[in-house]
Amino acid sequence: MGVVLRRWFWGLLFLLSCAAPAQEVVLAYGDQAFPPYQMGIGRTPEEQPGLAIDVVLQTASVLGLQVRLVRMPVKRVLHEIATEQLDGGIGYSYTPERAEFLVYPEAIHQGVLAPDRSRRLYSVDYYLFTRADFISYGLGSGLDGLKQFRVGVLKESSIASILFQQGIPYEAARTPEQSLEKLLRRRLDLVVGPDEPTGRLLRTLGWQSKIRRSGEALLGREYYLVFSKAFCQRRAPLCQQWWDLIGQRRDAIVKQRAATYP
Repeated sequence: MGVVLRRWFWGLLFLLSCAAPAQEVVLAYGDQAFPPYQMGIGRTPEEQPGLAIDVVLQTASVLGLQVRLVRMPVKRVLHEIATEQLDGGIGYSYTPERAEFLVYPEAIHQGVLAPDRSRRLYSVDYYLFTRADFISYGLGSGLDGLKQFRVGVLKESSIASILFQQGIPYEAARTPEQSLEKLLRRRLDLVVGPDEPTGRLLRTLGWQSKIRRSGEALLGREYYLVFSKAFCQRRAPLCQQWWDLIGQRRDAIVKQRAATYP
């Protein structure tokens, strides 16, 4: 093949690749609000979907990907990723059970392969929330002190999984509002909830004088863009590039978009 013909051939391939439609990736996230990271309730993504969704969409655009967003209950999201009906999910923290069918960004930390928090979507500190008049004698610090109290937590959350593993009884609710309402009705003593999302919810409900955050952070969690094992097997380089880009651009995107979610 002559030089001119070779140049024509590779030029044609380049033009064809540019004209090819962007690859669609189907990602799901929960149908409950988790502000400011995911906004709104229900099956339809909001026009301003939340900081975590913004990070995913902007990094996907850099990679030339078309993302189709789907919202559904968390349990169904996890089931459909496990059964390869979805390519991945937005905003899931690590548990050993989930790692059996979800793929997280990983790195070697102190000689152990673990989720790579530098490539997370966001981090959240979890606190205990109580009634303003609640006296927490014997609560102490850490999870062990929860065993003598009636504790509420969000159903299907990783926090519920952690409490279960620690042998701590809890009552799970479908929505954060349900847990907080049980707290006000004295059906619960404590609710384990994420700091900023719970604070925003209390202000929205007008309950900030009735329910208060108690003590120091109980624990922290990192949340990731995760993929099905089948998708990562097919597109391993893409998954790594996407996670790398999230790590590189997350903070700048959050800074740029934060004012959208006051």
